[in-house]
Amino acid sequence: MFRRIRTLLCLLSLILCLATGWFWWRSYGWYTIVTYGKSNGEAVTFFHDMGGLYVGTQTKFRGSTHNRAAVEGWSAHNFRNDLPLSFFEADVDAVPQRWKPVRVLSGFNTDYKIWFIVVPHWFLMLLLGIWPAIRGWRWICRRKRFDAGCCRVCGYDLCATPGRCPECGHTPAGGSIQS
Repeated sequence: MFRRIRTLLCLLSLILCLATGWFWWRSYGWYTIVTYGKSNGEAVTFFHDMGGLYVGTQTKFRGSTHNRAAVEGWSAHNFRNDLPLSFFEADVDAVPQRWKPVRVLSGFNTDYKIWFIVVPHWFLMLLLGIWPAIRGWRWICRRKRFDAGCCRVCGYDLCATPGRCPECGHTPAGGSIQS
């Protein structure tokens, strides 16, 4: 049971890694934003732009006429990005530092106080891809050992005793190993 759960989690990690790669590629041409706005002018925002995933808040100043977070509830938008700089970084006059694994950006403009955590897509792909890569490598190594006539558990050569491993006592499925 635990082995199946680990396998499913590894598969989920691989799917998320591939989806992150697609979003990374897409982030250089499109600006996608998902916002949950509250009635007090505050909004929780998720967006990806120029290779980074931004998660944070924007708080509208009192008396501001700008209505970026005026929509209450969930909203999602896609925009074509033709700017050489990230939309958000241009908005708060931040210097782009996309090589950093995680960074915090905050700033003010005339209408909003903005605070975001930025995680580059390459960093997410690295984190999400490590476990499936290790599991795949281990599976390939185990497969090679089994095909070479070795015990799957300890790697002992089973040419002399194909029915049972004398090292660890493991019995191969089917009772014998084909040489």
